[in-house]
Amino acid sequence: MFDTVICISGGTGVTPCLGMLEHIVSKYRGSPAMVRTKKLVFVWFFRDASHFEWAHERFRSASQSSLDGLEVEFRFYITGTYATKGSEVEGGKEKSIELGYRVREHEMTLRNSIQTIGQLSDGRASVQSLVNELLTPGRNFVLGCGPGSLSNDIAHACASAQARAMRGEIAEIALHTEAFGW
Repeated sequence: MFDTVICISGGTGVTPCLGMLEHIVSKYRGSPAMVRTKKLVFVWFFRDASHFEWAHERFRSASQSSLDGLEVEFRFYITGTYATKGSEVEGGKEKSIELGYRVREHEMTLRNSIQTIGQLSDGRASVQSLVNELLTPGRNFVLGCGPGSLSNDIAHACASAQARAMRGEIAEIALHTEAFGW
């Protein structure tokens, strides 16, 4: 139905986007001629590299699939800071401490693992820039799942990109967002 599918997720909003990823990959494995999608881009913003652990195998499986005719791209953004120092309370006073070598080593192992699957960056990229970069001339579907602020940014980016559709640069931009919050 769509030439390009762009999944943009934040935090636990990755769950429905993973479902979309696995659905498209399984359809391609079964009967690629029946799938119109030629490009799938998966973007995930998460606070800490350790958040990637539970989904690692699912991403690895999708990234290693032989899917002739389907380009799959992964972009991961760790939005929290990578701390080499921390603090603890001792005797009612907060004091600065060095985090243990094991913590840093585990963080680096996770980062290396993520980089075997896709592009890894620190910080939150501009959603507007991402959407503009990732849209293709054909029919595009953008699925956004995450906190309300991320869903709003995705919706605004897609609304702004509609000008490109009006000029004929893009055939279509369809959007579905799922927002969550407290």
